[in-house]
Amino acid sequence: MKKALRIILAVALALVIVIFTAWYFFVFDRAFTRDLLLQGARFFEDKGNLKVSAWFYDRAYDMVSDNDAVAIELAQQYRDDGNYTKAEYVLSHALEEGASVDLYVALCKTYVEQDKLLDAVNLLDNISNPEIKAQMDALRPQVPTVSPEPGFYNQYISITYTCGEGERICVNPNGEYPTQYKNTYSEPITLHDGENTLYALSIGEDGLVSPLLISSYTVGGVIELVEFADPAMETAVRSSLGVSEDTQLYTNDLWAITSFTVPADTKDFSDLAYLSYLQELTIANITADNLSAISGMSQLTTLSITNTPVSSEELDVIGSLPKLQKLTLKNCRLTTSAGLANAESLVYLDLQDNTIRDIQALSSMAQLTELYLSGNAVVDLSPLANLKELQILYAARNAITDISPVFGLTKLTQLDISDNKVADLSGIGNLTQLRIFRAEKNSLTDISKLGLCTKLEEVLVPHNSITDISGLSGLTSLSSLDFSYNQVTKLPNFSKETLLVTLNGSYNQIEDLSSLSELPRLNSVYMDYNENLSSVEPLAKCPVLILVNVYGTKVTDVSMLTSQSIVVNYNPTQE
Repeated sequence: MKKALRIILAVALALVIVIFTAWYFFVFDRAFTRDLLLQGARFFEDKGNLKVSAWFYDRAYDMVSDNDAVAIELAQQYRDDGNYTKAEYVLSHALEEGASVDLYVALCKTYVEQDKLLDAVNLLDNISNPEIKAQMDALRPQVPTVSPEPGFYNQYISITYTCGEGERICVNPNGEYPTQYKNTYSEPITLHDGENTLYALSIGEDGLVSPLLISSYTVGGVIELVEFADPAMETAVRSSLGVSEDTQLYTNDLWAITSFTVPADTKDFSDLAYLSYLQELTIANITADNLSAISGMSQLTTLSITNTPVSSEELDVIGSLPKLQKLTLKNCRLTTSAGLANAESLVYLDLQDNTIRDIQALSSMAQLTELYLSGNAVVDLSPLANLKELQILYAARNAITDISPVFGLTKLTQLDISDNKVADLSGIGNLTQLRIFRAEKNSLTDISKLGLCTKLEEVLVPHNSITDISGLSGLTSLSSLDFSYNQVTKLPNFSKETLLVTLNGSYNQIEDLSSLSELPRLNSVYMDYNENLSSVEPLAKCPVLILVNVYGTKVTDVSMLTSQSIVVNYNPTQE
């Protein structure tokens, strides 16, 4: 019994010791435990065993996660180990628990060591605690001092930066955030002609960064001797100015040129940079690249480039021209229109014969009145839905199935959707100003709603599956109608006031031409291969008729027309 009691007492004493020890280390004196763990971490770090050291650091941080010194030391250990992601996490988590100046300094330094200058600036710019922000602002380097001041200069200038003692400067002259590895400032920066935007900041010895300094300069109107890079360009410029090849030219001499066509044998576009006041520029059938020289043409309003490759980078340059109103980029091997997203002043745009599919960039061109998209790969016209000033839209030879987005463009006067896959015109009656409608080679079966477009003058709908065109009978302004290659059986009952001049109904199933009788302006009638058509007599009462084609019909008697000197081309199928 006594022996059992001794064992129980021994076990109880051991438990008390264990519990007391745990209480002391993990509750009463957590700081002492932390220090022990830190000593272990440093010991293994000195021995080069970084994994074990990291484990001790983690446990130390878990013991007192609100201790900034532990978080900073742990982050330093991770940085020394090359694990910057873990270092960022530890410091960011500590800042969430309770912000302090020391934590902000440590995290900023961590960002700077990785060349994450944008993150470093954003960190210090957006401190929410006013007291801590005031302290950090006092610690941060001042923004670099720049000379001369930003503005407009009519001579080439060099930009210099200065900073505080022990600090260094990073400058990016291309309007982007600087990096330490590529943009450390060492000597004055010479600006180029045109717009220049420089991003600069200072970095202190303690790893803190200054706020970002953005400086904008415009260099223009610099008078200097012109040295042409391309002989063909030089010849064309001298011809435009009417000066001989012996005459020395200065940049201000070329400012008089406001309209210029680049010679077809040009190999280098760089000389275009001299034409600072150009308003109209034409480039055609040229294989030279790098159109960046036009970036300084702040007065350019009209640009036409045809049969000449244009890269996406060059398209960005074109889209940034501030006064551009008329732009032609025809057959330029474009696959995107994205670079034109900021060209909001355009009133005329021709992008025909490229391979553009997405036209979202055009959605903000609220002033556009003429748009030519034929010969691309466009599927969706919805980006055009808000172009309320649009009057002319050519979108032939694409892959369009739905044109409903344009039914709200009530100022449209011309619409060409030929060679697409459109089947539905149900909303086209909204286009009450429409004068020209072309929809050759589509999937149309019903065009009756065109009858609501009472100002129509030209309707071309050949190569569809149309059977009924009676809805066009009220279009008295109609001058040209082509419904060839369909299955139409009857002509509309045209009013005698209808201004029809040309009618092409070839390759249909028309049997009677009576509704054409006495039309006052009817000039030409093409009704070839309407196999059951047997008489052209109703046309004898058309006062200005000069030509009738009725090949492949049953017409045998045309004397009533030929007697009036009307030319009739026919080859009767029946004798």
